[in-house]
Amino acid sequence: MHLRKIGHIARYEYLSHVRRWGYLFATFGIPLLLGLGLMGLRWVMQRPEWRAYVAVDTDRPIGVLLPQGYQGPVPEPFLPVENEAEGRARVRQGELLALVVVPDDGLTTPIPWKVYTTGGWTMIHDSMLVASLQRLKAYLLFGHRLSPQEIEQLLAPPRMETITLDASSGQTRQEGQLMGTYILAIVFFMIIFVSSGYLLQSVAQEKESRMVEVLLSSVTAAELLWGKMVGLSALGLTQLVVWGLAFQRFRAWAANTPVKNLLDISLEPAFLAMGAAVLVLGYLMYGLLMAGFGALGTTVRESQQFSILVSMSAMLPMFFNSLFFLNPNGAIPRALSYFPWSAPLALLMRMAITPLPWWDILLSFGAMALGVAMSFWVGVRLFRVGLLMFGKRPSWREVLALLRRPV
Repeated sequence: MHLRKIGHIARYEYLSHVRRWGYLFATFGIPLLLGLGLMGLRWVMQRPEWRAYVAVDTDRPIGVLLPQGYQGPVPEPFLPVENEAEGRARVRQGELLALVVVPDDGLTTPIPWKVYTTGGWTMIHDSMLVASLQRLKAYLLFGHRLSPQEIEQLLAPPRMETITLDASSGQTRQEGQLMGTYILAIVFFMIIFVSSGYLLQSVAQEKESRMVEVLLSSVTAAELLWGKMVGLSALGLTQLVVWGLAFQRFRAWAANTPVKNLLDISLEPAFLAMGAAVLVLGYLMYGLLMAGFGALGTTVRESQQFSILVSMSAMLPMFFNSLFFLNPNGAIPRALSYFPWSAPLALLMRMAITPLPWWDILLSFGAMALGVAMSFWVGVRLFRVGLLMFGKRPSWREVLALLRRPV
């Protein structure tokens, strides 16, 4: 193989794809739209008259109709009302966030407390209200005997320091890292699969237009394959760098603004290093197979049909997403991280949720290395044979025969 020819092919692939509208929109358009959305949200959140259109204003007090005879203190954000009709009217007018009606025997019997709300109420506000009602119930029960300071001290949870008892794991988990690492896991996987998809489309389009016959007259199949692999991997890296720089810029811009919590996430250096390694192995594993399948079809659509099996295998962890959050070290998440073609996403998701022992990570990387070797053996053979096959799409039986007896 001539490295100079591989470099020319890589440069051509990069320059021809980087100018496409679809790639430009995904690389620059999505961060631009995100930035415009954050600017609009910041503008709205800074204006009380517009804020109600995007969120329920949780700064308003919550009205409460107290049981008869209660004369003790009432915690924030509750505000006593004279009667139920008055409270409901103030909720409709927007003066109160909600109205809570406490029955006279609601503290000693399982009678439900009525809660009146308006439109825009969500599960987040439900959880906030439950926590507030727990504080209100404590005041109603002990307000006759304890001072507000004593009740608040009783309700305040102790400070916690969580220590993971796993000497084989060198990772730590800090507050705010879970969401950041989980989002980054999905981003890494998207970069891997989008770049592999570009490789399939490139091979299939050149074969459909018969341009591949011209290319093979001046370069070998191996030089063509590796040139495409290098050029299209640069596309993925460009996308990752642009998204990373945009995120850092947005986070700096959103500091000390009402939308800072949306971007207030931290990333572990160890996870970034692991993600970079997964990025390389995953791209080699999927890219080699995509190149082979792209050469089999007579059109882009036929080539994509061959790749369905790889796509489904790679997306398996998303189908069991809830199991990863319930127990990332359970049987199914572990099995998916040891299966080569689902290992990239499964390993990233598990590392994002919990620290993993070193032997677990090594097994996953070993599975991916095995997957790269198998993809190389399958992808290169299919690529060499498929480039010169025209007329009809081979069946799966014929594909297996080609793997056993490559020409």
